[in-house]
Amino acid sequence: MAVWTAIEIELRHALYLVEVSQAAEDDSECTMTRTVMLSRSDDALGLYQQSAVNGITPKSISLMSPAESEHGGAAWCIDRLTEVWEADEPADAGIQAKIFAKASGGYFVDSLFRTSLDQLKNWRPISKLSPPMSV
Repeated sequence: MAVWTAIEIELRHALYLVEVSQAAEDDSECTMTRTVMLSRSDDALGLYQQSAVNGITPKSISLMSPAESEHGGAAWCIDRLTEVWEADEPADAGIQAKIFAKASGGYFVDSLFRTSLDQLKNWRPISKLSPPMSV
């Protein structure tokens, strides 16, 4: 049986990392921390908003997004997310964009139409996410 130890990511779109803790089946005192990578913000928020289902407790959501490196190549940034809002898309009010606040400052917009932050109006809060963990 082969085990993957690396994978090259060629897709250049944001991914969501949801950190969860899970109680060990045979020892309620022992917990394991796992990180799940999801490609859709709705899936990440759905997993995060589950409260202690089957012994799994959500801890945080981070955004992994493409960025240019200082050497001109491709790189990735990981930012812990602290809050999320939704807003109507200007092109179609029936579709909502999600706006995420990053712990390091700034925002990330998850928009079907690639709408920029300044074009979105009427932000509605969805959730406050876990505060950034201290190192």
